[in-house]
Amino acid sequence: MASVPTFGAEAPAPSGPLEAGDRAPDFFLPDRRDVFVSLYDKIKGGPVVVAFLPDGDPAAARERALFVAAAKHFQAAGAHLFLVASGTPAALAGDAAKAGEAAWLVADSKGRVARRYGVPGRAVAFVLDPNARVRA
Repeated sequence: MASVPTFGAEAPAPSGPLEAGDRAPDFFLPDRRDVFVSLYDKIKGGPVVVAFLPDGDPAAARERALFVAAAKHFQAAGAHLFLVASGTPAALAGDAAKAGEAAWLVADSKGRVARRYGVPGRAVAFVLDPNARVRA
């Protein structure tokens, strides 16, 4: 897989998770086909849920299954869903097939994006408005 820089990789990691009102950093992460997806390119047109779900955590695996099962409901409500896993793009194939076009499943295998959001190794979801501001 080609190395593509994550936007703002040089930015310092926050001391804790992003908070309401913070602007969420953009990212460029690969999906199951190694196609890189940008948050800011997809955020236009509605709210976004960005869920960080680390691999190897049984609770996060259950949450990921629930998000995947609910992906079409998010889409019907006009919300975009990003599921950010800590594994490899290939590991996303099964869940991506279940979610279809209703969600973007992307891989943060080096944890850079999770660190920029202040949530390395943690299962956390953020609700962003169309301007990438954290609302919840």
